[in-house]
Amino acid sequence: MKVLELFPTVIAKEINPKHTLIKKDILKECLFLKNSNIKGGSNWIADTYNTCGTHDINDNKKFKILNDWVLDQIRKYMLTIGLANKKINSFQGWVNIYKKNNYQETHDHNGNDISVIYYLQTPKNSGNVRFYSPEPNGVKNCFDSTNPYTFKNYFIEPKEGQLLIFKSNLKHSVDQNKSNKARISLAYNVRLK
Repeated sequence: MKVLELFPTVIAKEINPKHTLIKKDILKECLFLKNSNIKGGSNWIADTYNTCGTHDINDNKKFKILNDWVLDQIRKYMLTIGLANKKINSFQGWVNIYKKNNYQETHDHNGNDISVIYYLQTPKNSGNVRFYSPEPNGVKNCFDSTNPYTFKNYFIEPKEGQLLIFKSNLKHSVDQNKSNKARISLAYNVRLK
């Protein structure tokens, strides 16, 4: 039988081979930003600190090596999903710092085309990212944990140096940080033309 895989949810995962070389300096800069910049993202219920709208890490030279690598991975993702004829119109990034008990409610990044999460510091039990099916109702009583065609949500445990790339309209959330150490991630949005 031939199956048409229409409307696929495509999430790319990649590990940065230079993560250990850049982590210390970027981590230091993230903590500096937290202490010197007001919190962004005023429309959130969750109390997670972020610099969304208050500090674009693409304008910060201390993030340049990482930002260049992220852009390269985004271009590879675009090729993979058939967007080779598109160009990047805008590229914005911010810092997220999840203290103990912080989380991020379900949201998407509509108004953008591609979104990215990069894990800088991820203590054990610091909160998985959870992606939700664009077909949330699905078919009743058909869930099978070994069959991705039946998933209504899917979580990815954060790993330091890991990058996730996905379409911006994909709903996602971050589970509560149950560790005693901060979970720090960087997020990016891309608009295409």
